[in-house]
Amino acid sequence: CSGIHCRLGGDLESINKKYSTAISIAASSSLDNIVVYSTQTAQKCVELLRKRNVGRATFIILQKIKKANQLIGFNYLK
Repeated sequence: CSGIHCRLGGDLESINKKYSTAISIAASSSLDNIVVYSTQTAQKCVELLRKRNVGRATFIILQKIKKANQLIGFNYLK
């Protein structure tokens, strides 16, 4: 699927090693969440997972986070 940004825990190598274990334990299975840009991308990915019968995934949709943050006046995603 195009429009996939990354796996949430995909860049743990860039985190200071003294914190990486704590983050891994605290975040647990959430590190496997997939970050996508839009709802449409998430839907296409879900369809592909179903079609190939390869399991489930949780998607974090940046487009929705950006809209929610704009509603409350907190806009760190540009």
